[in-house]
Amino acid sequence: QQSIDRLFASIDTQSHAMRLMADLGIYEDYPHFRPGGSSGSSMPDRMLVHLTAFGGNEPSRQSPWFRHRVWLNTANRLVEQQIQHEGIRTRPGQRDTWRIEYTYTELEQTARIAEEIAEAAGGIDVVRSAALTTSAKFALQPAAHLRPSMIVPVWSDGQIIDAEILAVETQPFDGLVYDLDVANVHNFVADGMVVHNSIYAFRGADIRNIRMFEDDYPDARVVVLNQNYRSTQSILDVAQAVINRSTQRRHPKQLETVQGKGMQVQLLEAWDHDEEGQLIAGEIARLVASNDYSYGDIAVMYRTNAQSRAIEDALLSRNQRYQIVGGTRFYDRKEVKDAMAYLRLAHNPFDAVCFGRVLNWPGRGIGDKTQDELERWASDLGIPSYAALQLIEAGTLDAAMPAFSARARGALLGFLALIDEFIAARETHDLGDLIELVLNRVGFQEALAREYSEEESADRWNNVSELRNVALNYANLPRENQLPTFLEEAALNADLDQLKDDQDAVTCITLHQAKGLEYPVVFLVGLEEGLLPHSRSADDRDALDEERRLFYVGATRAKQRLYLLYAMRRAMYGRTQPSVKSRFLGEIPSELIKPAAKRGTTTATQQTSMFTQRSTFAPINRAAPSRPNDQSRGFSSSRGADSGRTTEPPRSSGSRAVAFFAGQRVRHALFGEGVVVSSKLSDDDEEVTVAFPGKGVKRLLASFAKLERAE
Repeated sequence: QQSIDRLFASIDTQSHAMRLMADLGIYEDYPHFRPGGSSGSSMPDRMLVHLTAFGGNEPSRQSPWFRHRVWLNTANRLVEQQIQHEGIRTRPGQRDTWRIEYTYTELEQTARIAEEIAEAAGGIDVVRSAALTTSAKFALQPAAHLRPSMIVPVWSDGQIIDAEILAVETQPFDGLVYDLDVANVHNFVADGMVVHNSIYAFRGADIRNIRMFEDDYPDARVVVLNQNYRSTQSILDVAQAVINRSTQRRHPKQLETVQGKGMQVQLLEAWDHDEEGQLIAGEIARLVASNDYSYGDIAVMYRTNAQSRAIEDALLSRNQRYQIVGGTRFYDRKEVKDAMAYLRLAHNPFDAVCFGRVLNWPGRGIGDKTQDELERWASDLGIPSYAALQLIEAGTLDAAMPAFSARARGALLGFLALIDEFIAARETHDLGDLIELVLNRVGFQEALAREYSEEESADRWNNVSELRNVALNYANLPRENQLPTFLEEAALNADLDQLKDDQDAVTCITLHQAKGLEYPVVFLVGLEEGLLPHSRSADDRDALDEERRLFYVGATRAKQRLYLLYAMRRAMYGRTQPSVKSRFLGEIPSELIKPAAKRGTTTATQQTSMFTQRSTFAPINRAAPSRPNDQSRGFSSSRGADSGRTTEPPRSSGSRAVAFFAGQRVRHALFGEGVVVSSKLSDDDEEVTVAFPGKGVKRLLASFAKLERAE
């Protein structure tokens, strides 16, 4: 055996095998066979991430496509910890294993998730296949791997069937090979055979295309376009200093401009993200007051949509006109409205608009028919839908009550219990903790992940998480004032937003949408590690170079003035943490930037009073429009049901009139505010049935209860 071992060690089998594979056109990344993984704890664990195109859910009315599936099942707990550390969710499997499983409509997204799981697990292999027929899955292989006797998918009589390869012929070809981008499926038929398209790179600009062109055509004449007609030389020098650090080989180029040197680029340092917005608003006020610029000459650019919230609030506080380009104002975004609806219900469960908005979001098995029947019944009773649910929970017998199925009734009462939990929590939780509870109990992040692509769901989750950052501004208020003050100011900001629909407005825009635009003045905000460059680019040189290009694009949108801003502290997920200045700022020579002013001399000083600038207890320099009572003070109408009835006169019952009527808001010394469900005369007294938020339905005698009418 020792002689055999020495002989085997003397032969370079690996390099010989690679030469053989190259001669046969076989690639090591696509083996014909992979050993199966063993999930039992007593066996070696060969982990594989499986990606199966069309291996997920079948088509439905919502989507005409088969969904694509990615999964991993293993017993290795160390790897599970690694994956969870990267923010990837796992769940228990069978036989002491754990698993990950996702399905998506977009194959490109599924492939990206598979690669992320494989990388988080320590660089394990991804097994790619496609379920194209009812038989076994097809392994995705390069065409050069095809051999006689293999089974391949072919198109025949309008369907895909299995067919055996009888012969393979190789022919020389010198020409273009087209890479067709077929949405969702990335498959097409070529000469009757189903061909799988490349899905492992994003479409768009790629510097490698230029490099390959130069390699293929070494005699081609290269013309460097280095003349700039937009920005001043000061702005170009700053942008050039950052882009020159790119690791990708480019033609050396020094931009020159016809606009002269111009004003020095200015660096502004903020205490936190809110002061960052105030610095911007203050400088905009100064620029506009000088009559050198109008609102329409100014743009504020940021890396993520969630950053717009603090900027919008600052602009609103100074009555400055603005517009969100390519996006939606913060409080108008669907995910923010959904989260706000739950918070409004915690404050006032009789709000019919919010009740109808989230009754079945995320889906909890309450269909449109069930919702319509509930609202119709509540409307007939003259009470809000929430109070109607309380009657169902109390077991009130009403001949007009819809015959809800056991499943629908359970879902409705589950929603009631959820809202009651939030109502109880508002008494014991500060605003930030209440928001945290609502997001967790609703399953907000998971619901967004189910409905949207990975990138979009992450963006929407960041928007929702920004509400936790807003809550920090109300921490110094008494607990009982935090939620109502927050809701009132959010509603006021939303109303003021509608007043700013004017073309002469500050442009707020993400860097990804800014290419091709230009403005005399640009504020480039959030220049901190984790934002610009983004945290997802930290360990990826190509991604970091893309972040440099984003900075370059943003900076060169400015024609005359460029402001670079960063915050010393920034709220993330409801917690304020110290920030680290972007490495891009360190790459810019100091002589190119006008340094930040000393702390305490900025136009927007750090808040020192016990109340924040956003608190209604502090002065706010803005003209609030006249508006009706906020929804938090009553219940509004939704789909024609649950209208508030506060002016109906007492009705008579026999010889005497009852003092209370269905739908009326009342106040009890112990139970708080509630809504009257019904009222009837009982002997010499009046029996009033009242639904109290979070406390259920109570039958009270008016003479003892001492009910007061609530405005």
